[in-house]
Amino acid sequence: MTASTPRTTRRAQQARTGSASPAARGRSPASSKPTPSRSRSQPSKSTSSKTTKKLQYADGKPKPKFRGYLHGLGSVIFGGAALYLTLQTGRDSALGSQHAQNWWGLVALCFGKFMNYFSSAVLHLYPFKDTFWVTEALKADLVCITLSVGFSAMAFEPVWSPESLSVFWWTIFFMLANLACVYWTFAGHIGLRTPQGRSEVPRNICLVIQFLYVATKIGKSQDYSFLWMSAILFYVFAFAFAGPVTAAHDKEPVYFFWHKIQRNGLHEDFHNVLAIADALMVVMAYQHIKSME
Repeated sequence: MTASTPRTTRRAQQARTGSASPAARGRSPASSKPTPSRSRSQPSKSTSSKTTKKLQYADGKPKPKFRGYLHGLGSVIFGGAALYLTLQTGRDSALGSQHAQNWWGLVALCFGKFMNYFSSAVLHLYPFKDTFWVTEALKADLVCITLSVGFSAMAFEPVWSPESLSVFWWTIFFMLANLACVYWTFAGHIGLRTPQGRSEVPRNICLVIQFLYVATKIGKSQDYSFLWMSAILFYVFAFAFAGPVTAAHDKEPVYFFWHKIQRNGLHEDFHNVLAIADALMVVMAYQHIKSME
């Protein structure tokens, strides 16, 4: 009895001071060792998941890093040009300038290009988290193409003339027809991929007819000049590759040496060619209006 008393006292003291052995506290000696901290060179799972989300749309479709930056730049340029021309032309018209009215056509052209570039920039640059809203942004982007094509011809017609008003109303007609085709294609569907059993042929036919109408109107006013021919060839070259560009969206493969996975691909090439054609169209419109003064 007297021999066991010191042991009992020692255990009671260890319980009070919290210095019991790992086994007495219900932990193994191995688990009592401090856990080494994560190395800074190893990215966390949350960081890698955020990077993956940035490289794809809300529906999981791949989105390279350069996707949409040209659209953002174009929307700033054409939006700024449209605003400046509106203020300048409005001021000159109020001061009674004889030729100020001619510049409203260039305002219409820049506004149409701005709507096209801006809708594309929203689709590609805004970080949509809901698949429904990214689908709606795609629909708006497809519809605004008709504004870019149609309003281009207004810069080559006398302002408020029957020809100019005809171009305006035909643009509205093609926009509504394109709107009907887009909503028929994506009816009841959410996502950026064209649903099975639906076709984009009706929408493409609508755009081709509108393009031929506008190209012919502008060509007549320019006597089918070299500048007109250059712009039209760039547009045709871009449209000819619209099919392969759309097909490449699912996997974004590398076709040329300047392509890089998760950076750029055929989509960027397609819009670079369109940007050159748009620039030629603006130069041609500017020269045409200046020649009328």
